[in-house]
Amino acid sequence: MNKVDEYNKAENEFESWFYSEIRKIMLHSKVFLTIDSEKFNNNNNIRSSLKAFFPEAAIEEVVNMLEKHSIHLNIKKNLGEAVGRYYHPHSLPLRIKHHRIDILYEMSFDKNHFLWIFLHEYAHLLVHVNNTIYGDHCNKWKETYKDLLLRFIQLNIFPEDFSQSIQQQIERGLTRYD
Repeated sequence: MNKVDEYNKAENEFESWFYSEIRKIMLHSKVFLTIDSEKFNNNNNIRSSLKAFFPEAAIEEVVNMLEKHSIHLNIKKNLGEAVGRYYHPHSLPLRIKHHRIDILYEMSFDKNHFLWIFLHEYAHLLVHVNNTIYGDHCNKWKETYKDLLLRFIQLNIFPEDFSQSIQQQIERGLTRYD
C-alpha cells in the first residue's frame, strides 16, 4: 500500500469514527442539527454536517433543494408519531417565516431512509409552493413525490435494493416511508 492509499484509508476511518461520535452526542438533545439554508454561502461545514445523515451522492442535490426554497432543516429527537413534518411559512401556531422540515433522528434509520423521508416532506413543500389549495396526500402531492423519487433513482443515489423498494411503493401508490 502506498502513502496516498494509507492516507485515504486513515481519512475514511477517521470520518467514519467522527460521524459515529456525532450521532452519539446528538442522542442527548432535543434538536440534533438545525440548518439555516440562508447561511450556506458554499459553507463546507454544512455539507459535512449533512453527510452524517444523507447519502454522500445526494448532498449537492439536497443543498440545492434547501437553498432554492430557504428551508430550515431540523433534525430532532422526538416528533411524536411522525418521522417527518413540513411547515409552510406563516403556518399556525408557529408563524414561522421560512419553510421548515423537521425529521426524526433514529439510530435505526440509515442515510437512504433519511433521504426518503426528506423527499416526502419536500414534496409537501413543492405542492404548497405551486398550489393554493391541496390536501396533505392529494393526487398532486403523490405525483410530485413520485417525480422526486424517480429523479433520485435516475441519479443512482439509492442502492439497487432500495430503488426497487421505492418502485414498489410507487406502484402501490403509498404515501408512507415503508
